[in-house]
Amino acid sequence: MVRILNQFARDDFDRLIFDNVDITELYNWRIMTTDEDKEFRFGLDRNISYEEGVFGEQLYTGITHKPLSFDVTFVKAKVIEGGVYVPQTINDKDLSQLGSLIFKGEPKALRFKNRLYYGMFKSGTGWKTTGNKGYVTVEFEMSEGFCRSFPIEEEYEFQGLLELCLINDTDIPYSTTYLDLDIKPKRSDTKFTIRNATTGKNMSVTARTLNLLKVYGQERQIIDTMNFDNIYYSSDYVNLAVGSNDIIMESTQPIIVKIKYQKKYMLK
Repeated sequence: MVRILNQFARDDFDRLIFDNVDITELYNWRIMTTDEDKEFRFGLDRNISYEEGVFGEQLYTGITHKPLSFDVTFVKAKVIEGGVYVPQTINDKDLSQLGSLIFKGEPKALRFKNRLYYGMFKSGTGWKTTGNKGYVTVEFEMSEGFCRSFPIEEEYEFQGLLELCLINDTDIPYSTTYLDLDIKPKRSDTKFTIRNATTGKNMSVTARTLNLLKVYGQERQIIDTMNFDNIYYSSDYVNLAVGSNDIIMESTQPIIVKIKYQKKYMLK
């Protein structure tokens, strides 16, 4: 049987933050490294697709990312003077509290260092001494084949032309980083356009009312938040290339635009 690697195995202890809940702050549960956890995943787990050409040759058709799984080890520990971690006892109530916070019905973000790992905790095992001190190791299955940055949000209020530069330092150069937008017009019949001069991608929206519009780049959806029956689909979208991106926004009326995105990174 192949042992699943513990991806977070390079520090003794770290905070446990899952689904935006600081479980360390609430109950002193922490991510821990055990003595045998010295390996970690690096890179991406990918399926590479081919099809047979007219003359029997193998033609490359694309890549899909496979979800990854790895172990995460938890221990209850408090910090004493000098920054020393002291393990605490674990009882049934502690395990119930931990379980209620990590076993969710849909993928959520597990925070580690400055990255977010989206996925779900599955079953695990525990180990305790006769004094009820020990740890719990649970398998975490990612819903994506990569991790992400914290959400990046930048808000701009303007009329006319606005130019800015967005930096995308992803280390997965062929992946697409989509932009989501919150568009809040201050006057009706406002025409808004956003263009990435680096990629050539652009999209336009005409706001007939003062309602907040949400644009989801990957889904190509435009939603009126005051009337959810008004869902529009657009073939246009704006994404970020690797490196510097020259973004140009134009609006015929005063407007507030919030740009939102997350960068993608391989595991390491």
